[in-house]
Amino acid sequence: MGQWWQSTEDKDGNIQQRLAGDAPAYYIVDKQTLKGAFYAIENDFLGGERLENPLALEDGCYTTCLDPGELSDQLEKALRSDRLSEQLRKHLTKVQADITENDNNYILYAKLKQR
Repeated sequence: MGQWWQSTEDKDGNIQQRLAGDAPAYYIVDKQTLKGAFYAIENDFLGGERLENPLALEDGCYTTCLDPGELSDQLEKALRSDRLSEQLRKHLTKVQADITENDNNYILYAKLKQR
């Protein structure tokens, strides 16, 4: 399908745009200099998997909420990756084994770092 600009209007009538489509892009703007840059969030714990839809990006931390099925799917995908250390692979296997579909949602809270 590709990408397109999605426009919305906030309660004050300001137009907000974001790039939408198959490869979503997020950007951040420095309020002082008004310079911006695109960014992507990758989870080292899940083998470099890109994370979408953060609940919050605050004070250098990332927070999101995942359904047990979603988390299990992400763990399964990460375990197929060859980018994991053996120790991390064992830990993720144990975490995945402990997840049941009747669990409450899981909150992922992680510190952000720059490459």
